Amino acid sequence: MVESIGEIHFYTYAIIPIDKKQETVLTHKIWTQEMVVEDAIMTGIYGLVEQEKFENLTKLIDELNQEFSLTGLNEKASQLGANRFSTEYYYTAIGDEKPFGDIVEYDFKDPNRTTDEWEDLLLVEKIDAEAIRIAINLYMADENVEPDSEVFDTLIQRIERADNIPKGIYGLSLHDNYILKKDALGSKENSLSQDSLI
Repeated sequence: MVESIGEIHFYTYAIIPIDKKQETVLTHKIWTQEMVVEDAIMTGIYGLVEQEKFENLTKLIDELNQEFSLTGLNEKASQLGANRFSTEYYYTAIGDEKPFGDIVEYDFKDPNRTTDEWEDLLLVEKIDAEAIRIAINLYMADENVEPDSEVFDTLIQRIERADNIPKGIYGLSLHDNYILKKDALGSKENSLSQDSLI
């Protein structure tokens, strides 16, 4: 896993070959899957430009967690497998790259732009909600407690009513407290999920 440095924050991954005999990294042979890094850059820039709205989303989830005894992933688990702008509660992905235009090229040319400069380049008001995917994964804080359908319905209502959170298509999942260590996922048969919340 690779974590970005600088103001644009995201996680991604790359394949880094190592010559075990020489004990050296073969930097000229580093590669990644098509669009993985680019999508991570786009979500990182979106997260930076919409920082206040993402802070509002995190605050809303914090309040819901307090009210209903829920939790997110711990920091190490939230980084595992992350390849985009993410927190312990949610991750953001690109559903449609077209509205982001040349934003990745702008990043390659000058990744040290200010937030204001990125706002001028990424015209968020022209991006449809369908271009952004925000997946929220919450867990029951207590062990051996099944996901609660009434709590889940309340979560859906509060997220749908919130008007100061980032635009996007939201998916919401509520899981029990057991998380598979190998992949940091909590999705199981008893998980409650709903997609396509706007």
